[in-house]
Amino acid sequence: MGDTLWATGTFIEARRHLEQTLQFSAAAGPSRVVVRLLRNHDISALSYLAWTLWPLGYPAKATAAAKQALRRARDTGHVPLIAFVSFVDAFLAAAFGADRDRREARFDEVVTFCAEHGVKAYELWTRCCQGIAAAYRGDAERGIAVMRGAMAELEAINAEILWPLHLSHLAAARASLGQAEAGIALIDEAIATLEKTGERLFEAELYRLRGELSMRLGKTDEAETALLRALTVARGQQARMWELRAAVGLARLQREQGRSAPAHNLLAPIYGWFTEGFDTPVLQDAKALLDELT
Repeated sequence: MGDTLWATGTFIEARRHLEQTLQFSAAAGPSRVVVRLLRNHDISALSYLAWTLWPLGYPAKATAAAKQALRRARDTGHVPLIAFVSFVDAFLAAAFGADRDRREARFDEVVTFCAEHGVKAYELWTRCCQGIAAAYRGDAERGIAVMRGAMAELEAINAEILWPLHLSHLAAARASLGQAEAGIALIDEAIATLEKTGERLFEAELYRLRGELSMRLGKTDEAETALLRALTVARGQQARMWELRAAVGLARLQREQGRSAPAHNLLAPIYGWFTEGFDTPVLQDAKALLDELT
C-alpha cells in the first residue's frame, strides 16, 4: 500500500503505511525466522519512505532513511535488494546533492554493480540519472543520448514507472539547447502518460516545468496557468517540496512582471514552513529569490 500510494502521489497516506510497516517489523520480536522473513520488507519500506519524505518536504530525513536502508541491504547480501536501495540512494543524491562529482561517481558505482549482477531495470534507471547529470552539467546532447538509450531499453522490458520523470528531464535538456517547443511537447506526452497510468508522484513537477518552458517562449499567460496548476496539485498532495519549486517559478514570473510584493508574499510562507534541508539547492534557490524580492 505504501509503495502504491507513493506512486499515485498520495504521500501522507503512503508515509503512514510505510511507517506502520516499520513498526510491525520492529515489534515482531527476535525470532530468527521472523527476522529473516520481514527483513526485506523492512528495508524496502525504509527506501520507499525516503522517496515519500522527499516530496513531503523532509530532505534530511529522506536522505537519512535511504542511507539506513542501504546499510541494512548491504548486510543482507541480497543482490536485487541492494540494487533497488542503491538506486533509491543515488536518485536522492541527484535530487539534493550539491557535489556533482561525488553524485556522478555514485551513479557509476550503482550502474557497475547492477551490470555485474544482471539487475537490468535498476541499471537502466540509474543510466537515466547519468544522462540527467550530463545534461545538467552542460553536455545536453550526450545527456539526451544516454537518457534515450536507457529509455528505449526500459520500454523493451515494459518498465513504465518513472516514465513521466524521464520525459521531463528530456524536456529540460531539449530546452537547454534552445528547443523549448520540443520540451513542451515532451511534457505534454508525460502528462498524457500519467493520466493513463495514474503515476502522479511528479505531476506537480511536470506542470511547473511546462510553465517555466512557456516563460522562455514569452508565453506568460500559459506559463502562469501551468505554474498555478503545479501549485494546486502540490497543495492537494501536501507535497511541500513540489509546492516550493512551483512557488519559485511563479514568483520569478511575477517579479519579471513587476509584481515583486505578490511574489514575496507567495514564496515567503512556503519557504518558512521548512525546518530542514537548507543546504540543498532547492531551498538555496528559494532563499536567494526571497532575498532579491525583499
